[in-house]
Amino acid sequence: MQRRTKKKTHLPGKTEAIIWLLALTLAVKAILSLFGGSISVALEEAAKHTAVPSLLLATELCLSPQEAAPLPLSLACNPLYLSPGAYNLKHTLDKIGEELPPVPTKEDAPPPQEEPSAAEEVLQIKPITLAASATGSYLGTSTVAVNNQSKHTNLDIPYLLARPLSFSYQKGKSKILIVHTHGTESYSPEGAITYTNADSTRSNDSSQTVIAVGDVIERVLTAYGYTVIHDRTPGDAQGFNDAYPNTLKIIEKNMKEHPDINIVLDIHRDSMITTEGLKYKPITEYNGKSAAQIMLVMGSDTNLKHEHFKENLKFALKVQDEMNSRFPNLARPLILSKQRYNQHMTRGSMIVEVGSCGNTLSEAKYGAELFANALAYVLDDMH
Repeated sequence: MQRRTKKKTHLPGKTEAIIWLLALTLAVKAILSLFGGSISVALEEAAKHTAVPSLLLATELCLSPQEAAPLPLSLACNPLYLSPGAYNLKHTLDKIGEELPPVPTKEDAPPPQEEPSAAEEVLQIKPITLAASATGSYLGTSTVAVNNQSKHTNLDIPYLLARPLSFSYQKGKSKILIVHTHGTESYSPEGAITYTNADSTRSNDSSQTVIAVGDVIERVLTAYGYTVIHDRTPGDAQGFNDAYPNTLKIIEKNMKEHPDINIVLDIHRDSMITTEGLKYKPITEYNGKSAAQIMLVMGSDTNLKHEHFKENLKFALKVQDEMNSRFPNLARPLILSKQRYNQHMTRGSMIVEVGSCGNTLSEAKYGAELFANALAYVLDDMH
């Protein structure tokens, strides 16, 4: 008896297209049901229940986890969001029944466009003059302004300015200590009106940093006959985070060696950069020469114990008033901070911010010279 052989059934084009459509539809549903998971995992799951050809499963239909990480979840895990060069599933569904195009490989994909490096972007430096007068939310007078960030909301700034200081300064006996918590802070190149993110505003060369600005203050005060100890050790030499504790040790060491220190000047420079990268340099002019503006930053007892912070504040107000009376717009508004900044060590401690990272070193030195002259006049009245 002759065995009958079963013929293989050949499906006509339309029937084959319908089966393809059903298989791919089930695959897409399986993918979407696993929304939030990896597309490749979803395709493997779909393969268990559908007759999707292995060719389709082998196709890269989604970004890798590393590529998808920055994308919104709705895009990164959307099977219709395809990486460059990936097989277009939506095109497959639209063209069902027609001959499928060849599957492109990663090598076929065009190379990604290189974004311009942020370090190469040219950004602007803009001069600005910030007047220290009691306007808006600032407390003070026509020559004194306080940006009060402390817990003390009812401070009478004109009253504190008028009150006498509780300590005196005697030439030949009392001493002034200059320190640098952030001694690596430097400035912009001379004449700079632009910068890039590759330009550093830190330096280990003390001739280019706020330490050189401290040298100017030391020279001017010494010329007036005041005794100055300038500790040029940068507090941030071993790291930025420990700068203030390191500087406290520097202050304690010097005060142990020189018990007559009753004024401590911590010389810094500010940093004024907007989120768009615009860098401001606070500046004024005196006798036809550009000078970096000065900002005094005073501590309070908001976060740490600081019993005589008002005495420090009174001293700073007198210096700010003297600066703006003799050299208009030299002083920016003073900041009364929540922090203490080691100012509990004496009643004559203050942070002196000389300009900003947008200023040049020559502008900072001239601003420091004017500041030191104003300070000398205040000290003369304290005898």
